[in-house]
Amino acid sequence: MRIARFWYFRFWNTFYAQYQDPFYPVVLRRSFAFVHTEGGLYHGIVFGAERKRDGDIEGIVLIGVSKFSRANEAELVRAGRNPITDLIGPLFIKWSEITDINYPPDGGVLERKRAEYQDRIAALGANTVAG
Repeated sequence: MRIARFWYFRFWNTFYAQYQDPFYPVVLRRSFAFVHTEGGLYHGIVFGAERKRDGDIEGIVLIGVSKFSRANEAELVRAGRNPITDLIGPLFIKWSEITDINYPPDGGVLERKRAEYQDRIAALGANTVAG
């Protein structure tokens, strides 16, 4: 046992630790993620990571994707439209386009936000009918 530990910490860790990628546990767990890009904010499950030949990450694949609209949130709600749109199929996002990734504890964060928008839309509709 001591020899195995020695080889890991002295040999493996010394030469190969730089190649261990902390991103992969997220992929293996199929974690929910909010992915910020210059083109928008996406929410989905991290399904995979595509790598280049040199081993660097080329991009990630999200499934069950929803996109937050870049338009003014208040204007969309007043127009009766939810700013969260569900997309069809998997979405590949280039690693170079990602500005930030956040991992919520579960998918409930998105559903609560979607419900909040729907409540605001319904309240505006009720005010319009009553007025």
